[in-house]
Amino acid sequence: MANKRTDALRLSLIFGIAGIVMGVGLLHPAAMFIMDYHGASRHLHWGALQMAFSIQHLPMAVFFGVLGAFIGVVYAILNTRLARSAKKVQMLEGILPICCVCKRIKNEDTGEPGPPEWIGVEVYISSKTGADFTHTYCPKCYEQVKADIEPLKRARQTEKDS
Repeated sequence: MANKRTDALRLSLIFGIAGIVMGVGLLHPAAMFIMDYHGASRHLHWGALQMAFSIQHLPMAVFFGVLGAFIGVVYAILNTRLARSAKKVQMLEGILPICCVCKRIKNEDTGEPGPPEWIGVEVYISSKTGADFTHTYCPKCYEQVKADIEPLKRARQTEKDS
């Protein structure tokens, strides 16, 4: 959880700094150009850009910087929430219909008309992820198989002895 928060904070910081740069570097000079155009002269000139970075317009530059930072942080927060929601949707779409007896999965992605096919878990996962499988026994199943095989071994041994 801390890693997700760190990523969200890092993203907020990046977009906040980008917002300050955009606000001070683009929005404020653009506003000065617009104000100059709608003023008495009715034309654009580079004096408006020079005025945008003058000390008397510093409060306006700070306002646009804070506004840009706020927009950047809100964007980062919403983007993080959207990514989390997309993961939840993907997880919900990942619910698989599986047979409770044979453990085959209902594959509805065949692209062919007709009933969906039921395929083994290994085949399904391999087709979706490219993963390869190897088979072994877990300790519990190994003990069960070993217990099932022991009488067969003894029977075979007695046949050889006779």
